Amino acid sequence: MTTISQEEFITIVAGKDNKLREVMHTIGQIDKDHNGYVTKNELDDILKLFYREKLAKKILIPFVNKFSSISNKILIDYNSFIKWVQAEFKALEMAKVNKKQFEK
Repeated sequence: MTTISQEEFITIVAGKDNKLREVMHTIGQIDKDHNGYVTKNELDDILKLFYREKLAKKILIPFVNKFSSISNKILIDYNSFIKWVQAEFKALEMAKVNKKQFEK
């Protein structure tokens, strides 16, 4: 198993098989008290459930650590995680647009 980089993660989830809505729905179901947090293991399990083939042999925990709660390092602030993913998606799309314009 290898640790996934942020770039590799974004490439996987932004691909043709984008299941981010399903991931968020599942996170919402797990966060019963709606406090905005899930555990690192829960997030790892959810992501690997929806991106099974591409993430099965990847270690995600070091990558998601940057979204840990300040007061409890086991908990992940999934709103910050999703905002980061969305910002990375936009940056990726802008890069594609700029590349197309440059090629013209």
